[in-house]
Amino acid sequence: MRKAISMKDGTSMLKTIVQWLLNLSIGLYLALFCTLVFRKGIGFEFTLWGIHISANDAGKTFLILFALIIARSCLRIDRKNLLLLCMSLIFSGFLAEVGLRMVAPPLASSPSLQQMMRPSRHLGYELIPGIAGKGRLGNGMEINSHGLRDVERTWNKPPGAYRILGLGDSYTFGVGLDLEQTFVKQIQTRLRPLLPGVDVINGGVAGYNLFQALSYFKEKGRNYVPDFVTYFFFLDDAKGLESEAEAERRYAAAVSSASENEEDAFQQVASKSYLYNFTTNLLTLIGGKFRSFNKASWLRSIEHRKKYFLASNNDSINGSLDMRPFTNQLAELKRLCGEMGIPLLLVVIPDSVQVADPLMQGINGIVKKICIDVDIPFLDITPRFEKEKDLNSLYLFPLDAHTSAKGNAVIAEAVVEKIAEMALLEVTKVN
Repeated sequence: MRKAISMKDGTSMLKTIVQWLLNLSIGLYLALFCTLVFRKGIGFEFTLWGIHISANDAGKTFLILFALIIARSCLRIDRKNLLLLCMSLIFSGFLAEVGLRMVAPPLASSPSLQQMMRPSRHLGYELIPGIAGKGRLGNGMEINSHGLRDVERTWNKPPGAYRILGLGDSYTFGVGLDLEQTFVKQIQTRLRPLLPGVDVINGGVAGYNLFQALSYFKEKGRNYVPDFVTYFFFLDDAKGLESEAEAERRYAAAVSSASENEEDAFQQVASKSYLYNFTTNLLTLIGGKFRSFNKASWLRSIEHRKKYFLASNNDSINGSLDMRPFTNQLAELKRLCGEMGIPLLLVVIPDSVQVADPLMQGINGIVKKICIDVDIPFLDITPRFEKEKDLNSLYLFPLDAHTSAKGNAVIAEAVVEKIAEMALLEVTKVN
């Protein structure tokens, strides 16, 4: 009898200790969550007694807090009620799944919004046709059946249409913006009164460099039979993939990794659940709101970003980057456009750290010289941005470092003026 009582007392004591630890943890994470919300996502980190403590992700903090509360509740009820609670949670999850399938909101009816890419044998990766949802900053994103972030269109050009194909990376794609806010579509809007049949195609894909833009043009882009091609250059576009063999290796590695990665396999199954998609996508949006303090401290300000850029793009800034592959790729794009009888324009989109900083603008001068050598019209948007008194208004800081809708409007205005300067509109009217 004594032994039974001792075991019971020991279990009770252990339960009390666990409850006390859970109460302490709940209090700590509640304070962390409230602090992060109050500070609008501004995280903090410090070392106490040799232990590194940090908090910068409100979404994860809330999930941990919720799990701790559930665990604490489970300790306070007996086995019968615990079983009833588990069954209630399962049934509630089932009802939520059914409800979400009936309503089918974008957050629930599409896979994880970060999984918009798939491996591509010739491009390394590409956008998945037909996927739709919202980006991490809440902007709408729809990929058409041709694998572009744009409206649906046929390959065949309608009579009277004048097609402009915009090639580029995430700035052209329009990270953080709705489609109509991108400079590609703003160019179209500005040209429509002058040229009613103009159709500007958004060929931008996040992370693409010139080799991938060139490969896309060879494989698909020229099938649109464009009348004009604009390549939007960003600071790091001269780096990355440089050959089809390299793209093939990346493709093979991605396919192999996907087949061996248990987490990817789990996500493929789980993504069929609307409740799972809704939860993960909602957390993605929450993470986007606090992104500048969640492993992206360079988004806190332009000064923070400059430190990041000096470290990650030093070769482009100091002129030590080998530009021969880029030069050859640009000459090849020029040749292909020439064979089709269409003009090519290169436009430099400045990062915020390049504005009013001659050192950071060194790559712009190098690209300009290459354009002169290859005989391609060149437009640098940087001087336009330098006229803006509030530089931050041209970018999405602190949520993102890409250009804002206002910044895209400045780019669109400059490109339309350059098109007029190249006398393209007059030629089109005559034809």
